[in-house]
Amino acid sequence: MLGLGVAFVTYRLRRRNAPVVFPFLHRAAMTVAPIRAGQRLAPAEVLALLPGDRAGIEAVVATATQVAQGRAVAFVHHGANVRESHAAPLEVADPYLEDREAQSVFARAEREARRTISDRRYVYVPGNLRREAVGDVWRRIQPRETLVAEGGHDVLPPIAVDRVRRTHSGGVTVLHLISRKPLPVPVAG
Repeated sequence: MLGLGVAFVTYRLRRRNAPVVFPFLHRAAMTVAPIRAGQRLAPAEVLALLPGDRAGIEAVVATATQVAQGRAVAFVHHGANVRESHAAPLEVADPYLEDREAQSVFARAEREARRTISDRRYVYVPGNLRREAVGDVWRRIQPRETLVAEGGHDVLPPIAVDRVRRTHSGGVTVLHLISRKPLPVPVAG
């Protein structure tokens, strides 16, 4: 009983300090696929592109918590290039499990956002995919507002932007790209 108690306390402390995030996984051949079966990525009103640097993450997440106001937020991160592993039968081969930087980025975002954003989702785009793959995710989510650290908007597709606002958080400029709701994308097949 004492051992179980110590294990439980240790688990809770580690989870509080570094939460575990299981993001939706974007694959080139498919639309966004969840790691956990039975889920689908629903459209979100706000999309936040998470950069790899700490200051950028904190700025984008802080801005997302300010603008969310009860709306769904999808956090997207384009991961690092990890070596491709070929799985044996019945073995899990997931690039997210090998990408420690992406795990750290999502854990930091989860730690900051869980207090204020109740409906949040995470999407991981593997680093071996082209940078424009984030645009594919953007088209699937169809956000009304996109948050991105300045200089990171080159991964987005050409979009009709109604307004662009700039805010500053922690010395980082965050762009708010506000667009009309796009027309529904027809689903093939």
